[in-house]
Amino acid sequence: MKSVQDLAKQKFPPAMYSLGMLEIGGLHVAKDPVGGLNLIESAASKKYGPALYYMGIRRIEGQDIPKDAEKGMEELRQAATHGSEKAQLYLGNEYEKPAGGSPDVEKARRYFRLCAVRGDSTCQYRLGNSLLNEPDRPERDYLQGIAWIQLAGEQGLQQAAEVSLKEVPKMTSAQITAMNAKGETDP
Repeated sequence: MKSVQDLAKQKFPPAMYSLGMLEIGGLHVAKDPVGGLNLIESAASKKYGPALYYMGIRRIEGQDIPKDAEKGMEELRQAATHGSEKAQLYLGNEYEKPAGGSPDVEKARRYFRLCAVRGDSTCQYRLGNSLLNEPDRPERDYLQGIAWIQLAGEQGLQQAAEVSLKEVPKMTSAQITAMNAKGETDP
């Protein structure tokens, strides 16, 4: 704890965020929700992805801070760009199935792809599913979709494993050969 506190005093964003979360919850330190939120906000101002995500969600919901959905979404976009997998998944969901608008499949895929390449099985599945369910999809998208779903299934995501078991037998030998040649997966 002393190391985290010392690093937070030195304005190291991950330590500021961690200490802020601990202070909000009162874990291993005195409970200080206001001080904790201030630390997280400072980490967010330094473009630390998890802090940006935390502040963005709070701002969208109006929890602990004034509600401002537009600013909250901007913070989430910044968080996604700065490596927050939670923000990437959130934005992928928002663009795939927006509350009051039309889906933007390409933006959804962009955010799912960011967290998929980092190993998030849910993002891998969602990206693969999006590619598989695209109307008039190119062959390349179909093969990538299968590969992402297989990868998610191999990591233990049951839903992905079930889709993979249904889709792989439908593949032609040419598709299997193409996937293996690209090294995308081994069906």
